[in-house]
Amino acid sequence: MVNMLEEYARLLIEVGLNVQKGQYVVINSPISCAEFARLCVKAAYDVGAKDVIMNWSDDISSFAREAEKEKRKKQRKEKWAKREKSFWKAFLFTENGKPKSGLMVYTFCLSFVLLGVYIA
Repeated sequence: MVNMLEEYARLLIEVGLNVQKGQYVVINSPISCAEFARLCVKAAYDVGAKDVIMNWSDDISSFAREAEKEKRKKQRKEKWAKREKSFWKAFLFTENGKPKSGLMVYTFCLSFVLLGVYIA
């Protein structure tokens, strides 16, 4: 089986990718295919590649990372929703049906009186 994989890796590098002497090769591979990826690296060096760069990925780790990102995104959304709610709450004159502050209500009414005097 390994001999067949070696032949397939050689075919991929020489014919499929047409790697020439002195070229750089970048291989992105999941760790579940590490054996074949290593055979491709060997085949690339055999053909004369200057350097082979391996980028490994793990599907399980990637899934866990994405799940964590979504969880943090949701937490940030909730945090900003609370901040937005408290921001607009500051502009309300009443809380639970009762005025928050008598001074605020008087100031609001006085501003209308002054506006009426200014217009008239």
